[in-house]
Amino acid sequence: MRKKEYSPRKTLIALVFLAVLVFYPYLRAAQQPKNYAFGGETMGTTYNVRVARTRLSKSAVRKLHDDIEELLVDINRQMSTYDPESEISNFNASTETNAFSVSRDFVTVTETALKLAHQSNGAFDPTVMPLVSLWGFGPDSKQAVPTADAIASIRDAIGFMKIRVTGPGSILKTHPSLSLDLNAAAKGYASDRVARLARDRGCPNVFVEIGGEIMALGHSDDEGPWRVSIDRPRRGTLPGDTTQRILEIQNRAVATSGDYRNYYEDQGRVYSHIIDPRSGYPVSNRVASTTVIAADCLTADALATALMVLGPDEGQPVLEAFAPAEAMWIVREGPGRFAEHFSPGFPKN
Repeated sequence: MRKKEYSPRKTLIALVFLAVLVFYPYLRAAQQPKNYAFGGETMGTTYNVRVARTRLSKSAVRKLHDDIEELLVDINRQMSTYDPESEISNFNASTETNAFSVSRDFVTVTETALKLAHQSNGAFDPTVMPLVSLWGFGPDSKQAVPTADAIASIRDAIGFMKIRVTGPGSILKTHPSLSLDLNAAAKGYASDRVARLARDRGCPNVFVEIGGEIMALGHSDDEGPWRVSIDRPRRGTLPGDTTQRILEIQNRAVATSGDYRNYYEDQGRVYSHIIDPRSGYPVSNRVASTTVIAADCLTADALATALMVLGPDEGQPVLEAFAPAEAMWIVREGPGRFAEHFSPGFPKN
């Protein structure tokens, strides 16, 4: 019998086939989309990012996390009133009434704040900081009810008409004591920027939450919409203790403003951190919280504060100027009782 000849080619094919059988399950697992979650602290609060069904490697996700941290540090350096060296703190400390150089991000947030101030006839006002501090809700402020004379004495240094954007990197004040407070919009803007960064890195499905302000792109890890819990606005509760409503969102932002977390009591009366710039006093319209759904979180964040001040009746016409934004107001009807008020397109299921 003739001895079978050795075939290097056939042997190589057999080895390759064997290798495919052995390593295919591992290769397939490596190619499967994965979910990641990470977070940290920023802007005096916390942030959380969830990335769903991405094919980024673990090292790429770690790099994304590092770059998000760097981005948030930069935004905080621009707009934090709690940082004495921030751009906004330097602007507020300046008594000059000529153009003041700031970052493009700073200008973007200021422009949105001023647009909402105009649309709401001053119910939202980014120059309200002196009143916020006077009522005890600013950096290093003492919580105490001010006198009517004290409120009147600082009203001249407040007013959104006294600030102007003068270029892509500059603003000015027309009153030397004017100061800005962008806290009602900066967290929303940061959520937008983080979501955009993740998307640009190859993560089309991402959920970003900064201090309760949310931007959600694509779908969640179960390939359905992202789910957002809206708290029942009971004073003395922690986030997530009680739920008023669950929203399902995709490619939308959600922001909630309320009077039930940051407040104090004096002689049996509750004073909220949300100040009505038109009166100089904390809001007292029985609105406990306002939730806004919008195309971007900067708009949602600022609108939620404005609509808290305005309430459902005054707020609806203002909301229409920012279509397709929608809103839900939760109004106190009595001890432990609430009523929901919706704009026409707000999801009710």
